[in-house]
Order: sequence, then C-alpha cells, then structure tokens
Amino acid sequence: RIHRYLMRSMWSLNLSGEDEISVEGTVLYCAFDDKAIKTPDIINAFQPKRAMVRWIDDLSCFVVLPEVKTTEEAIQVAEEAGTARDKGLTFVSLQDYLCGLGKRKRG
Repeated sequence: RIHRYLMRSMWSLNLSGEDEISVEGTVLYCAFDDKAIKTPDIINAFQPKRAMVRWIDDLSCFVVLPEVKTTEEAIQVAEEAGTARDKGLTFVSLQDYLCGLGKRKRG
C-alpha cells in the first residue's frame, strides 16, 4: 500500500485514460544497498541543483529534479558531485524504471 501511495503522489489519476505525472522536471529512480542512506545523502548527490525525494522502500526512491530538463543532465549532475558514487547510489530514468529496466533483483 505504501508503494502505491508514493507512486500516486507523483501522478494525477485520470479515470478516463492514461495517468499523467504531476511533478515538473526530471524524475529518476534511485537504488542502493545501504539502509543507512537517508534523504540528505540523496539530495547532496545533486548539489547545487534542487532535488526532492519520494521514498519507495528502504533501498529505493524517486528523485525529482525540478530545474533539470533531461535524464542525461540529471545523471551528469550526480556524477560531477561524486556523492552518488561514494554512497553507492545508482540511477535510471523514470521511463526505464517503468519498463522494468531499473528493478532491483532480490534474493
């Protein structure tokens, strides 16, 4: 239930067709293996850009970057900051996540 709520908080539900994303900017799916990762760790990975975190579970979240226009730019910002690499954060586009390319293999 929590996962569905978090997903829906980013979407405008359209009962007559496809749901639409209700956040502006670029959305990335972020995964990691360390449960000690907290919101500030993820936000710091995108400094100096503004980032908002929408948690999915203890090991993954969506990162919304309102000022960033493309996935490539968002990932470049994270790589330049160096924090993502140091913390073991990995990112994929929202589209890749929705197509199943970013799903974590469990077990």
